[in-house]
Parts: sequence; C-alpha cells; structure tokens
Amino acid sequence: MPITELTADGRYLLLRATAGSVTNNTIIYGPNTALGTCCLNVVSVVLNNVPGSVTSVAIEVDTRGYQNGQSVNGQSWVMAGALDVETVCNCVSPPSSPSVTNGARCGTGSVTLTASGCSGGTINWYSSALGGTILGTGTSFATPSISSTTTYYAGCTTGDCTSARVAVTASIVPIHTVSVSGGTSVCTGGSVTLTGTISGGAGTPSYQWQSSSDNTTFNNISGATSATYTTPSLTSATYYRVIGTMSAGCGSVTSASTVINITADPSISTHPSGNTICSGGTHSMSVVAAGGTPSLTYQWQSSPDGTTWTNISGAALNTYTTASLTATTHFRVVVSASGSGCESVNSNPAVVTVVADPSISTHPTSATICSGGTRSLTVIASGGTPSLTYQWQSSPDGTTWTNISGATTSNYTTPVLTTTTRYRVNVSASGTDCNTISSNPAIITVVAQHTASITGNQTICSGGTASFTATVSGGSGTITYQWQDSPDGTTWANISGATSSTFTTPALTGNTYYRVVVTRSASNCGSVNSTSSLVTVVADPAISTHPADVTICNGGSTSLSVTATGRHPFSDLSMGKQSGRYYLDTGVRCYQFNIFNRFSGCNNTIQSSRQCYRKRMCLCYVQSCYHYSGCSTNSFRNRKSNYL
Repeated sequence: MPITELTADGRYLLLRATAGSVTNNTIIYGPNTALGTCCLNVVSVVLNNVPGSVTSVAIEVDTRGYQNGQSVNGQSWVMAGALDVETVCNCVSPPSSPSVTNGARCGTGSVTLTASGCSGGTINWYSSALGGTILGTGTSFATPSISSTTTYYAGCTTGDCTSARVAVTASIVPIHTVSVSGGTSVCTGGSVTLTGTISGGAGTPSYQWQSSSDNTTFNNISGATSATYTTPSLTSATYYRVIGTMSAGCGSVTSASTVINITADPSISTHPSGNTICSGGTHSMSVVAAGGTPSLTYQWQSSPDGTTWTNISGAALNTYTTASLTATTHFRVVVSASGSGCESVNSNPAVVTVVADPSISTHPTSATICSGGTRSLTVIASGGTPSLTYQWQSSPDGTTWTNISGATTSNYTTPVLTTTTRYRVNVSASGTDCNTISSNPAIITVVAQHTASITGNQTICSGGTASFTATVSGGSGTITYQWQDSPDGTTWANISGATSSTFTTPALTGNTYYRVVVTRSASNCGSVNSTSSLVTVVADPAISTHPADVTICNGGSTSLSVTATGRHPFSDLSMGKQSGRYYLDTGVRCYQFNIFNRFSGCNNTIQSSRQCYRKRMCLCYVQSCYHYSGCSTNSFRNRKSNYL
C-alpha cells in the first residue's frame, strides 16, 4: 500500500490488516526523508496462517492520536497508489525454519552464509523476508560482492510448503587488531605466559608467536601457534609479538612487541635492627629491599629462640612495631615477589632484648652529722636500658622535692649543712617503657658540735697515781679518745696507748696537767679538747713533836698532842684502842700515836713515841678526821675510858 505523508511533523500512522480471525498491523512515523521530498512510503502487512476459507482482507488506517500506546498525535495521509494484496498458499503443517549462521569478511567481497535443519527439503536463499526471487539454494550461500553489511533470508521448502524465512547477516567488518598481554618482567630464570587477543575481523583466527633479542629481528617460535604462549626460562631481556590471522579475507596483522625484562631477585640492603627495651615496651623496625617483580611483599616473623619462626598476622609492610614484650624475642622479615623465578630472601634476625625496669638494691642511708658538715650518699641500682641515669633531689620536709642541679651520678655529696635535710635519688633509663624509681629518703640529721669534760683536780703523794674519766655530750658518730699531759697546762703531748674513756696516770713525782681529745666520726664533728685537770704531788707526812708523858688522877683527863708535817687526812692525831697499842708495865699504861694518810703514794701509818700513864691515872682522848679526796672518812667522837 503506497502512502504519501502530507504532514512532516513526526506523528504516526497505523495500518492494520485483518483476514478472518487473523490480524496484524504496522506503524509508520513521518517524515521518511530517506524517500525524498515526495515522502512516499510503501507499507506492507503480513498475515500468516490465514485459513483458506477467507476471501477478503480488511485494511484499516488509523490516524487518531494517542492510540495503541502511542504518545503522539495521528498523521495526515493520502493513499498514493493501488492496494496490492499477495496471497501465498501454505501447507497445513509447514516445515520448521532452518538454523542459520551469520557470515562476515573484511572489506568488499563475497560473504559465505550457512544454514542447516531442513531435513528432506531444500534451503532457499532470499534477499527479502517475503516474496522476491531465490538467490541460491543449499546449506551455504556465497553472497555477491558487497561493500556493506547486508541482510539475507533463508527458508526451508519441502514440496509445496515453505517455512518462514530466517534473517542471516553478511557483515562487512574492519580489519582486525592484535594485542599481547601478560607479564613484563621476571626474575632470572623465570618465565611468563603471554596472551594474544584478536579484536574485530572475521573468520577463523590463527596465531604465530615470534621472539627477538633486539626488537628488530623477529623469528617464528616453533609450535607457538595458539592464543597463549609460555616463554622458556629467561636470563636476559627478550621481545615477543604475535601475528594474528583471520580467515575471512582479513589477512594477517602483527601485534606490537612486548619486552620481558629480567629483574634481580629480591635483596635486602638494610636489615632490621634489634634493641634492648624494658619489660612491657615495644620496638619499631624497618627493612630496605630491592629487586623482584612486579613488586615486593613483606611478611614479618617472630621466634622465641631464633630457630622456630611464626608469621605475624597483619605484619605485611616494610616497617613493623612489635606488640608489648615481656620476654626477649627474635624478629625477621621475609621479602618476596610474585614474579616468575623470584626467590624470597630472609632478613638477618633482629633480637629485641627485654630487661627489667630500673630497680634499687642499695638505697642511700640516713646519717647524723655535726652542723657545717657534709655527707656522701650512694645508690646501687640495676636494670633499665641503654644505661641508668640519676637525679638527686632534696627536701626540707620529705614532701616537697627539688632537683639538685648537676647531681646526676650514683654518688652525691651534700653541701655544707646546718639544718636537717632529706635526700633521695630518681633512677631512670631512656629505653622504651623503662619506668623511673625513687630511692628511699635518706635523712641527714644535723646536730651541734660535741663537748668533753674529765674528772677534776687531784692531790697525791710523790710516787702516787691519779685516775680520770671522760664524759662526752652532743655530736654524732663513733667516739675516739686521746689523753694528753702537760707540765704547765700549755704544752700538750699525746700519751701513748691512752685511747679509752678512762685513764690512770703513771707514778708521779711532780705536778702534772691532764686532758683528753675527743673525736667523733660524723661529718664535721671533728675533735674537741676537754677541760684540763691538775694532779698536785705532795711529800709524805712526818712527826716533828711527839706527845709527852703525863700523870693524872684516877678519873681525871689530860690533853695529848702531836705535831706532823706533809699532807695528811687528819688535823689531829688518833690514839687509844682504835689507833694505838697497849704496853703493859707495872702500874703504868702506855700509848703510842698512829698517824694515817690515805693519799696515793703516802705512807699509811706513822707511829709516835710511847706515852705512859700511871695506873691511878685515867685517860681521856679524842679523835677526829678531816676527809680529803681519795681518803676514806673516819669519824671519831669524844669518849672517856677508865683505867682498871
């Protein structure tokens, strides 16, 4: 049905044909500029399987807008010629349409199309879906020379029955391209698998691989005629390419070459280094490596003994920081590459030694010193890494502590002190996670200088001795003594061996001064001299006037006297039973005075001449004693005694 589109506004025209119960339609959009300015279009509608009893065909042209799902207005139209109805008689059971295979070629020429599946019949080839003349028969059809893609149709004819025609495309395609993919480098001795890819073209592909050492002269590789090719083990850079051929007139195309470079195996230039850390610390390590292909991969490992190694999960970089460690651990890294022929290399082990935190075994000790003295303090510590550092501190009260500038060794000597001061030392180490520990405080107590005194002055007889005792007050530390003597209280000399708190003089014949030098060991206590004491030496006592005889009446009394020289303990002399002796003469009783002296070196008793009394006489006597240092005390009271 020829139609002229009078309105070129892009709207549609629907043409529907109905024969009995069979209906079909087609839609025309305008304008059809490909047909020229007259806009003539020849429209056909095919009705299949119309019963033979149907003798007429109804043609309906629908110009209404928005019908049949369309979203545009209808199209104005004019029938431009006679309506042509072609009837094709079909069998009740027509054969199935054949299976077809499209064909293609590169450039202008004939394309071979194939079809199958027409058992007992003939495959006919057409240039249109309906009508037309048969172009060829058989399972294959060589088209005439074409320069562009063209559609043909194949149908199966059995007797008077013909199947529905099937479209077959004869494509004119561009010349194909060939590319190579695969690895670009391997380690020495490695190999790589290359893949050739043909894009475009038509027909059956075929391949021929070639190699070259200089990318200029290529040689075919025997047997390398598939899409993939695996090189032999390579030790030097080699170029490869592939020639791809398509059978459908496309000819052969050579790919660009690709070079397989030879890369050295992975090697390590800088190995990870170990360290010594405190318990609970971490350590960061790194490795510098080169070589391998396509890139390096890393796997860190740990070992308790340097023999048995275990991969560390997630440790896959060239740097690694350990977890907190409490025991010495060995570490290494395995450097590898996935390229063919690439061998892995292990780094040298890095030992991370774990030591105890700083600890103090000997703390500085407290002491007492004299005002103005100093004190040396010492601490003994161990542990930590890489070495211990020290910082001494002072405090007036044990609460507020202040760093002492420059006091950074294990030993410290205080400045001159006049008040009690506390000291401590902080021991630390710069190693990872090493803790700082403070020593126990050492209290340096400052006391006043000590004093010394000895027993006071003494008097002895010539050849006698005197004893002294030293008394020490104040100061601190061990006490030592050195006794000294002097003839005049000015010039003093040490007495050999006199180094205790008591001292007894040798036998003396002249007056002598004594003192003791007392030394205390605490800082700045030093030595002090005691006060001095004088030992006076006197002559032994002697009687110059003896008592005289006297006669007294019975019951009477008399006075007796004696005159003595020298130092002695008595101002009067004793007589009688306690100190005298009895001489029994007829009618007479005699007495003799005994004079006592208890000073060191003095004679104990001096006897007077006898004094006798008549029997008729009675004797009264008196004794008294003055006490002198060193003498025992004797006290005599007045007594009267009658002679019998």
